[in-house]
Amino acid sequence: MREPKVVCLCGREVELELIGGQYQNAWMGRCECGRIWSLEEMSEIIAEIEGEERVTDMLARLRIKVF
Repeated sequence: MREPKVVCLCGREVELELIGGQYQNAWMGRCECGRIWSLEEMSEIIAEIEGEERVTDMLARLRIKVF
């Protein structure tokens, strides 16, 4: 599995590392400028909260882009 990357507010690319946990769905990384970034995959959690609403529809409504 590829490690995700984010672009920091300073413009640098930050590689995120998988952090421990039961579901292995969270990553964290630190930019050279000192900012700390985290990312958590939440599609299943959101689907449970929203019930029958499709996750992709809800993400679109929230203006969250999925790559």
